[in-house]
Amino acid sequence: MRDALTAELRETARIISHFLPLARVLRTTAEFAAVAGMVGAIGVYAIGTTTPAPRGVLMIAEAGG
Repeated sequence: MRDALTAELRETARIISHFLPLARVLRTTAEFAAVAGMVGAIGVYAIGTTTPAPRGVLMIAEAGG
């Protein structure tokens, strides 16, 4: 029984060590995508807040006020 458990643990460790680098790559990729998304959102917000609105939009906003 003990030998069977040892063999199972050895096999489990082999499988985990095989897939661990893949998990690290996926995690790094996900973190990079999250950071890129945040940078993109900040960029869109910055462009939106510094770009003057067209004259028609201002008139509609004033009329609805």
